[in-house]
Amino acid sequence: MEQSPDIPPGYMTASRRSLPAPRRLRPAGICFEGVRPTLWLFDGFNLYHSLRQSEAGAGRKLRWLDLADLARNHQYILGADAELAELHYFTALPHHLQEIAPETLERHRIYLRAITANVPRCQVHLGHFQPRRLSEGKLWEEKGTDMAIATQAMRACAKYDRPIVIIVSGDSDFVPLATFIKESYHRVDLRFAFPANRASRKLRQICPGSFTLSSESYGRSQFPESLRLPSGKLLTCPASWR
Repeated sequence: MEQSPDIPPGYMTASRRSLPAPRRLRPAGICFEGVRPTLWLFDGFNLYHSLRQSEAGAGRKLRWLDLADLARNHQYILGADAELAELHYFTALPHHLQEIAPETLERHRIYLRAITANVPRCQVHLGHFQPRRLSEGKLWEEKGTDMAIATQAMRACAKYDRPIVIIVSGDSDFVPLATFIKESYHRVDLRFAFPANRASRKLRQICPGSFTLSSESYGRSQFPESLRLPSGKLLTCPASWR
């Protein structure tokens, strides 16, 4: 896959080398004096489907979402000592649509340029689509996202002393991860920010500090129609998203 020169180093296709596991499962990582570093991990497809569903009720497009602004607007929930430290977005590019719907792939690329050009920049982690043959044809499934999110969450547990880790997803597949972190890393505050209409009762039970994002909060956290990239070029919201 070619990469645009406008995409900064935060745009990645694979996780960096894992950090050493903390002894006795107790992190001895970076300590922020007086504050708690907050890391937001966005499950791109879970969030995207929530945005699509929320658009119907909102009567407007919501997909041009400023992730950094969305995170900042919810910092008050986490307490006065919470400080935004890292943003991570997990997705996959639909290369299999290149021939039949190239505009879908292009919109996805434009959005990735937007979130990685913004400040604070979001690190993008790319999975892939894998075909699964069915009796009536072929179904493409996104692969790699859940494992990448789990890896990044565990890295945060090892890297920071008292982090707040926010996973933006309502996918109950994260129940084992949530259970393990809660039982093993007592200085880590793990929460889920459930996308609108994507809440999980089980995840809320394990992480009672979790909260739900609303369609109103999506609407308050939209990029301007045009963004200035580091190169000086203007990046414009796709026409079908306006």
